[in-house]
Amino acid sequence: MRFTLRLLVLGLFALSLPVETKAASDRRVYPVEANEIFIRATSAEAQSLRDQGFDFYDWGPDEIRFVTSWDSDARAVEQLAAAIAAL
Repeated sequence: MRFTLRLLVLGLFALSLPVETKAASDRRVYPVEANEIFIRATSAEAQSLRDQGFDFYDWGPDEIRFVTSWDSDARAVEQLAAAIAAL
């Protein structure tokens, strides 16, 4: 089943931290200052994430953008972190 990725954001992105610290910190393009997370990913890596059901935007050459939401499921955050870490 496909699901739209929505990262749970509490306070200052408290639950987006698993994505930042576990998986994306070395891939981060810009500091996280709002409800968007930009990471480096090749087209093959982006396709791998899409094949796993994650939705996001292609942003630039080898960059993708996730948009966060206040009402996201914490499980989705952990699934994304694991998928990015496995790239």
